[in-house]
Amino acid sequence: MQERVELGQTINHLSHLYKRRLDRAVTAECPEGQESITGQNGWVICYLMENEKRGCEVFQKDLEKKFGIRRSTVSNIIDLMEKKSLLTRTSADGDARL
Repeated sequence: MQERVELGQTINHLSHLYKRRLDRAVTAECPEGQESITGQNGWVICYLMENEKRGCEVFQKDLEKKFGIRRSTVSNIIDLMEKKSLLTRTSADGDARL
């Protein structure tokens, strides 16, 4: 049992180190004034851009599915990205819930 706990802790530690490193790399490439972009923001922006090129609309439920995260997490990410002026959320024509 001791080995499982240590392995889990090691994986968790490596995950946090990777996220911090990714965030630093993304921030280093940001235009001046946009230093608060995280790696997660970058992934969302890339996903949105890919879909925009294909002419596809993206809804919050699409982000949930793509990144395997809960609805509340997606909502928090979008709220923060709106505050940073990284994106604008709009309602879908015909269904304000989307």
